[in-house]
Amino acid sequence: MPPLTWDQTGDQIVWDSPIGLTWDGEAPNTSIHMPSDNRISITFAAADKTAVTTKLNEIRTILQNYAMNLTPQERKEIPTISTERGAMISTFDAQMAAHPELVPGFVDIAEKNLDSAAWQDALGMYRSAGEVFEILDDLLHLLGADLLTAYLAFYGNVKNAARHNVAGGTTVYEDLRRFFPRGGGSSGSGGGPVPPPTP
Repeated sequence: MPPLTWDQTGDQIVWDSPIGLTWDGEAPNTSIHMPSDNRISITFAAADKTAVTTKLNEIRTILQNYAMNLTPQERKEIPTISTERGAMISTFDAQMAAHPELVPGFVDIAEKNLDSAAWQDALGMYRSAGEVFEILDDLLHLLGADLLTAYLAFYGNVKNAARHNVAGGTTVYEDLRRFFPRGGGSSGSGGGPVPPPTP
């Protein structure tokens, strides 16, 4: 590559540009390529997308027959048994059945048995739904990672363009910078863009 000269033309390299120019040095290579670290490349077939949406709507419609909507406050105030403590259900049921003489008289065993059976049924559906959610969550994570890599590259160029008063650069930068607030927890201590996740 030829030496850099004053007021050079051709590649539009100008003095005091942000690409690492030095006096009487070599003109750098200004062709920047995206890293080839694409993690996922998929396209949802229209028929599959429709089928999934239809099935989810069918499931939602069926479960509405049993739905009991809780407010955030009620979720905090009502004590419960978490889904991770399933063994507690089977253990207590077995012990209460084996020792009815120890069950307090105010406990309605018939209602308890109904609740226990429904809890087990709901847990099975919950776990199946969780598997579906995990598939979608992983897809969103990987797709978001690829998008973030591209967006950060673009944002870096836009920010540089705004700094050097390139036409239109400031307008675009002002539109994008709100996603990288300074001092925000997701932006890091320097207030800059979040780096792409490590594969």
